[in-house]
Amino acid sequence: MWKRLEEVWKRQNEVWKRLEEVWKRLEEMWKRLDIVWKRVEEVWKRLEEMWKRLDIVWKRLEEMWKRLDIVWKRVEEVWKRLEEMWKRLDIVWKRLEEMWKRLDIVWKRLEEVWKRLDIVWKRVEECGRDWKKCGRDWKKCGKDWKKCGRDWKKCGRLEEVWKRLDIVWKRLNEVWKRLNEVWKRLEEVWKRLDIVWKRLEEVWKRQNEVWKRLEEVWKRLEEMWKRLDIVWKRLEEMWKRLDIVWKRVEEVWKRLEEMWKRLDIVWKRLEEMWKRLDIVWKRLEEVWKRLEEVWKRLEEVWKRLDIVWKRQNEVWKRLNEVWKRLEEVWKRLDIVWKRQNEVWKRLNEVWKRLDIVWKRQNEVWKRLEEV
Repeated sequence: MWKRLEEVWKRQNEVWKRLEEVWKRLEEMWKRLDIVWKRVEEVWKRLEEMWKRLDIVWKRLEEMWKRLDIVWKRVEEVWKRLEEMWKRLDIVWKRLEEMWKRLDIVWKRLEEVWKRLDIVWKRVEECGRDWKKCGRDWKKCGKDWKKCGRDWKKCGRLEEVWKRLDIVWKRLNEVWKRLNEVWKRLEEVWKRLDIVWKRLEEVWKRQNEVWKRLEEVWKRLEEMWKRLDIVWKRLEEMWKRLDIVWKRVEEVWKRLEEMWKRLDIVWKRLEEMWKRLDIVWKRLEEVWKRLEEVWKRLEEVWKRLDIVWKRQNEVWKRLNEVWKRLEEVWKRLDIVWKRQNEVWKRLNEVWKRLDIVWKRQNEVWKRLEEV
């Protein structure tokens, strides 16, 4: 059981070591990404400042456009009034054209009448001449009178002609009166148009001023757009670099995904291991319970041993006293032993001397044996 737990623990340690290595790599990647992100934030702040400036310019343009809109509405109102005036003038002009056409017809008829009157007048003059001649020659009067009667019958009566001319003249007077009224109305219209035109000139002057201001604003905007173009190019370069970085990040992310897949597999295995460990832990709990029971029994034994230990301490105290006494005896024995060593040294010297004497005695005995 314990061996299996040790194996599980070793495998778990290996997995954690690998996870720590992966985590360190991830931290390095995040540090690099943090550096890139800080640069992107700096660029973004600059862009925000540019956008704020553009927003201010845009608000000013909106105010200018609002003013232009107000001016344009006034111009439209004036233009509508002018259109109405032009429509009325168009109607008046059409009526005048109709009047001129009628007058042209009347004039043509008058020309015809005048031509006829001219012919009649010439014939009257001829008749007068003939009458003068007739006054001299009464015989020819009858013939001339007949001719004049024929001519008067052909030309018509002068009274009817003059009556018709009088009617035409009266109608012409009425037409001229109407034309005079129309002309007065046209003068009033032209006066109003003159006032409107002056107002339009004022409006155009103001509009020109507005356009000048707009041109200035437009020039400023062009300068801003040039600067923005430079910023945009730099941004494009930054985006290209970011694209490269992003591709690398994607590659790292793919690797991380693979790592996460592997970690998922490891995690599943760990879950299985934890399940097994849970089973082992339950068994250990049972063992622990049993150990607790054993421990309780051991406590009782320890209590008993404590009593024995106390008694043993008393024995050891007594033994300690005996040992102290023994130490004193041993010290005395040590002195005796030292003295004994000295005696033995002396005896050893004596023995050496005796050994010499003994050797000589042996020699003496050998010689004695020989003798």
